[in-house]
Amino acid sequence: MGRIGRPKIIKENEPPEGGLEEIRRESWTAAHIYNDPRHHEDGQKVAFEQSELGAPLVILRSMVSQINKRYDAPFAIAANPISHIDSFKSFIEQHPYDITYIQFDLNTPNMFGLRTTVDEEMRQAKDKFNAKRARIVLANEDGMQLKDNKISEIGGYALEGGGEVKAKAMNNASFSSSKTIETANVETPEGADERTILSIIWDRIFKR
Repeated sequence: MGRIGRPKIIKENEPPEGGLEEIRRESWTAAHIYNDPRHHEDGQKVAFEQSELGAPLVILRSMVSQINKRYDAPFAIAANPISHIDSFKSFIEQHPYDITYIQFDLNTPNMFGLRTTVDEEMRQAKDKFNAKRARIVLANEDGMQLKDNKISEIGGYALEGGGEVKAKAMNNASFSSSKTIETANVETPEGADERTILSIIWDRIFKR
């Protein structure tokens, strides 16, 4: 567990005896981050606090990018959101014949066990070709029928932390897994220390 922060400049004023003169000072904005590297059905997990710092996924990916550039980094890290699979299935069902475009961006699995044939196929791509990512694009301007077990498997792999999905339909309706990210409201006692907060997050997010 830890914090990620960035500096910002705060504009303030001196007290009346200082003539209410405008002053500027450097301050910091920070957010809590908690990492659970154990195996879960939906992957290794990171919990990132919503704050003024910015969009958690963007910040996390920026941090991961810097870590991956290290010459001594033993692994390549990919940060993907866990998104609502039901929203993907609902989009497919609502557009049974008129989806014109769908794109799956998938990362190869880590060292933990395989769950589906998609895991196995991605693992083979990693072992045989040293691939880190794969992009699958299906398109037809006249519409496609995508209610299929394979599409559901690929979507499930992506939305459970293995990547991202984007899709468009003929009526301009669209789907993006980055807009259906799962969040959890974690109530913490006022003045709680780091260990107490971690214990609550453990029960709420990591224990699953």
